Amino acid sequence: MLKLKSFILALLIALFISGASFAANPNIIQTSEPHVGEEFILSVDPSGIPNGGELEWGFVQGSENVNAMRLRSGGRQLVFTPINSKPIEVTAAFRDANGNLAGSSNIIINAKEFNIEISVINDEPVTLWDSAERAEIES
Repeated sequence: MLKLKSFILALLIALFISGASFAANPNIIQTSEPHVGEEFILSVDPSGIPNGGELEWGFVQGSENVNAMRLRSGGRQLVFTPINSKPIEVTAAFRDANGNLAGSSNIIINAKEFNIEISVINDEPVTLWDSAERAEIES
């Protein structure tokens, strides 16, 4: 029994000294429904991220469909504004203190457009912007 305890202790010490990384699970949390033209926040569940290391955010697809991207809360939140309703795929990757990838996750965001009804009070034409067509429309 003493040999087993000594072996386990030696193994733990070897892992600690070698800087071996343990898996991370940077679970991405979406707290609201995304809308075109509205600021949107993605967060990482802190329980899935060990201390030390670095969290990296990236766009797998759709980076051209966002505006004003920034990080908050020490990098644990990604804030951006969708500019259209095309899909946006985001990844969160955690690297340990040695720079090794310890875990990652992806999420696909589909921003919704607002449904707006406009009532014309007089007979003058109204010009609207169609974000999908990227053109002005006169009614």
